[in-house]
Parts: sequence; structure tokens; C-alpha cells
Amino acid sequence: MLATSEIRNLVQSSKIERALSGNLLPANNNPSFLNLSDVYTATVVENDPKGAVPVAFGLFNHCSPSQVYASIVSLKKGYENNFVAIKPVKGTMGVEAEHAERHTCYEITEVRDTEEDVSSMPQYYSAFEVKEVYPLHQRVVDALIDQTIGHTNMDMKRNLTVDLYDAHTGRYSELDDHLWRDCDGFIVADRYRFAEIEISRAALTNILQKTTKVDGVTFEPLNAKTSAAFLEYDSEIAIADRSEYLEYLFGLSGVKGTVVFDETKRPAGYVLSLGNHIFQVYGETADLASTVLAKHVSQMMEPTLNFFQRIDQSWISKELIAAASVSRRVRRFHSRILPSQIKWSKVFVLNMGIHLY
Repeated sequence: MLATSEIRNLVQSSKIERALSGNLLPANNNPSFLNLSDVYTATVVENDPKGAVPVAFGLFNHCSPSQVYASIVSLKKGYENNFVAIKPVKGTMGVEAEHAERHTCYEITEVRDTEEDVSSMPQYYSAFEVKEVYPLHQRVVDALIDQTIGHTNMDMKRNLTVDLYDAHTGRYSELDDHLWRDCDGFIVADRYRFAEIEISRAALTNILQKTTKVDGVTFEPLNAKTSAAFLEYDSEIAIADRSEYLEYLFGLSGVKGTVVFDETKRPAGYVLSLGNHIFQVYGETADLASTVLAKHVSQMMEPTLNFFQRIDQSWISKELIAAASVSRRVRRFHSRILPSQIKWSKVFVLNMGIHLY
């Protein structure tokens, strides 16, 4: 089994590990995110006198046949600018046997400080030649592409998406942009702007009280009887079936949810949270989303909350940013196109780091 403590060091400050409150990797027989059938990982190790030591870890969420979300690619310090050759080896992540084939392991066989100089060769070589060494980051991304959507016609029919903190974020800064842009091909910037904010519960409550109240709606907390309503409304957001993903979130210790029903008793939005992190907020309208969020927040006890929001010109978006004690800009990039299969008008807080929305 791979050294889980070493991998945990690689992911500990990532968006997905913080959002899941440490439930990303298998531990103490708790349900692991890695057991989901759409989740794939690639781990790269280096030889050490004490055994194989993980130096890179990547995780992709295969959201649909043509869409992949790059949750994380993390490298051990010192490997950001190296060029490596790798080979597949046996290594287990501690997941159940039926899921093991989606979690691959590679070993570094060669490390170079610079890549081969092909400037004197015809242009074909610089663009299409299969090289002996590539940046470690690119190696991980390529391995995960092979496991998910494959490289064949990838640039014409399939799309990858990644969310990166702004270069000036500081505490949770990402790897250099050039690795994602120049080496991996994430070259299409999203039309929306996003931010992760930390805000006091009191300040958030005050802002939500200013929104237009929606009459005739009722609320129910997440439980065994109401979970189907969450699944029903989630299917309104996009075509993809996320039942396995949502049932995993429902099963996390401490997760809370609130679903809102309209006058016809149909689900019209919902909120999910874990600890002080709000996973996602969806609603038929902005007022409905604010209404169900206000109900949910009124039952939370944490003094400070955090979540990822889409930034726009609405008054509530501006007030949330202004009232936040911390605001971290997040930039979304794609390999080819902007995802169009999602009804973004119904998405107000999204689960960045874990899923596309």
C-alpha cells in the first residue's frame, strides 16, 4: 500500500481535501471519495532507501462521457520544474478491490533538469515527437486523460476543466500557470468569475434577510425520507446522473442539507454543507436560492462559513464580497470549450475542487 501520510501531505491544502474535511483518502474504514466510480487517480513515486515515496498525486472526476473535472494535481516541492520519465508499477491506495483499477501508480525512472533541445530539428519534432521526458505535472495529467476520456480526438470532442486560485492568493496558492496552460493545454478562460469567501454567519444572515421573501414554500432537512428530493432537483441542473456522488456526500458524518419545495410540493432548490463549508446552493431563482440558504444557515452553529460563489453584478454578490473577511479569487480554465450542459442560472454556490458545479 502506498504511504498515505505522504499523499496526505501532497493534498492537505487542496480545495477538495479541505472541503471534504479530510475524507478524500481512505482512513479508519470511513467511506472514501476514491471509491466513487467516476473518480480516477494517478500517483507517481520515487525510489528511496525506505521504499517508494509519493512525489505527485492527481485526481480527475469523470463528470460525463465528454467532460472531466481536474480536482487536483499536486507535486512534491522541488519537482515543479523537472522533466521525468515514468513507468507503471503496482501500488494500492487502500480502496476496495473493485475500485483499484481506477487508481494507478507510476515510478520515476529518470529525472532531468532540462528537456531535450529540438530547436535544430524540423517543426514536426517540437510539436509531435514523443519525447523521453516531460514535466512531472504533464505526466500526471496525461496518465489521467488516458484513464478517463483518452487522447484520441480529445481536442475535438472532449473537454477538461480546472479551477485555480489566483497567483496572489498566498496560503493556498497553486502551481505555476504555465504548467496548466503551456504543458497541459488549459487555454480557454471561463466567462464567469468566481471566488472563495469566508464570511461570518451573522454577516451572511444579515445580507440574506434583504432578499425578497418567497411565499408558499416549505423546507425539509436532509434525511432518509427527503434525500430523493435532493436527487430529483439535482437532475434539473444537468443531464449527468450524480446520484452516487450525492449519496456519498449524504453519508459523510456531519453533513447537513435543506431542500425547498414550491407551492406544488416539487423540489425547487437545495443546500448541502459539512462543518463550516457550504458545498452547493441551487435554486429555480436567485430569491429561492437565497431563501433556502437563509433557512439552512439559521440552523448552523459555526461562527464563520466559507463557500465558492459566482461573482456577477447583482447586489447580493457585491455585498457578499464586501462583507467577507477573506476573499480568494478563483479562475476557471478549460481545454477546449465552455461547458454548456449545465443550467448555470440555477447554480449560486458550486462545489469547486470536488465537482464541476
